[in-house]
Amino acid sequence: MTNQNETDSELLLQGLIEECRQIIRDVVVPAARDARDCDERRRYLNSAVDLVRIGATVGESIARVRCGTTQQTHHHITVDRVVHALPAPGKGEGV
Repeated sequence: MTNQNETDSELLLQGLIEECRQIIRDVVVPAARDARDCDERRRYLNSAVDLVRIGATVGESIARVRCGTTQQTHHHITVDRVVHALPAPGKGEGV
């Protein structure tokens, strides 16, 4: 049987996770997509990563308080930037 504080903590943590998902989906992804340069896009994506890390830290803290230990999981995200250079004027195909 779980006590009320554990249930409340679990509900709050689930709410935090859902808010993070919504912020990333509704704010960060569109802002990063519409960013004019890669530095601005990187700032948006880094803020999303920070938000997820904070949520994970809170969840880990709750788990440690409840049972004394927790298993660590690491996720690595790789973002590739592909640049296609346009041929110089007069240097295109067939010229």
